[in-house]
Amino acid sequence: MPVASSTSTTAAARRTSRFATSKAEFADWVFTKDDYFHDSEVRPNLKALQNNLRDQKALDFLKIDIDVEKYADLSLVDEAAKRPR
Repeated sequence: MPVASSTSTTAAARRTSRFATSKAEFADWVFTKDDYFHDSEVRPNLKALQNNLRDQKALDFLKIDIDVEKYADLSLVDEAAKRPR
């Protein structure tokens, strides 16, 4: 997996900080392996997404139940995971 250079990581952190409430003080670790956990195959956490949607429905942000598994198509992720790195 290609690792972002420190210059591009810093630039990305600066762009992100424009939209975030934090300052660019996180530039040393954001978008690196020291950042929060990210699946190495970039698989979405469908269980967490399902829980988020359930909570949104409970808070009346959503009017219907959404079954994440019904709409999730991970075929592209599965195909990419088979490729050599």
